[in-house]
Amino acid sequence: MACSHQSDVRLSGDIPATERLDKWLWTTRFFRHRAQATAACEKGLVVVGSIIAKPAQTIRVGAVVRVGESGLQKVVRIERIPGQRLGAAEAAACYAVLEAPSPVRGEARRAWLDELLAPDSGK
Repeated sequence: MACSHQSDVRLSGDIPATERLDKWLWTTRFFRHRAQATAACEKGLVVVGSIIAKPAQTIRVGAVVRVGESGLQKVVRIERIPGQRLGAAEAAACYAVLEAPSPVRGEARRAWLDELLAPDSGK
């Protein structure tokens, strides 16, 4: 019996051909926790092509992904979809940077991630 799940589609060498967006963002170390990747998608901070992405959106090699807010936005093209979380050097080989943000480090980045995971106050 054939399985219809997108994540079961594999290329040669047991590498997935497609992946959930939130999982790809986590495995390639855009976010430290998968929950942060999911929250970024839910808050509209991740765009695939020209469409605001949902966490479960299926992505493929060649897709252009924008992550972050204006001024902090990083634009990349997916080069590879790993099957598991990678080290920093290996993760960087999974995408080509098309547009890099200004460096945001330390406290500013932590504040941005804390705000990202904060519950919405209007609901």
